[in-house]
Amino acid sequence: MKRPEFSKIVLGSAVLIWAAGAVFGAYIVNEEREQLRELLAYIGAPTATAFGFYAWKSKAENILKIAKSRKLDEKTKKHVIDGVTKGLKDSLYDTSGNMEDGNGIG
Repeated sequence: MKRPEFSKIVLGSAVLIWAAGAVFGAYIVNEEREQLRELLAYIGAPTATAFGFYAWKSKAENILKIAKSRKLDEKTKKHVIDGVTKGLKDSLYDTSGNMEDGNGIG
């Protein structure tokens, strides 16, 4: 049997923890209605972040798989793969979108 990818294990664990927190939060909101805003933030922020990252990662992996499976000449295939991996590295290290001063802070 094939072992699941690490990212899917992490995402699955995050979803389970999130679900437990959401159930507990719903209980708290049932007792104290003014806590609804915090519960919605708890649910929304990690969900958007986790699923957004997973979609980005899957897209990058699929581009690589497609480039490798197509019958492209080696120069074009290398160009596509190098471009994707460079884009992945750049987006991992440049979290601010601005590296002018070299420290990652605009």
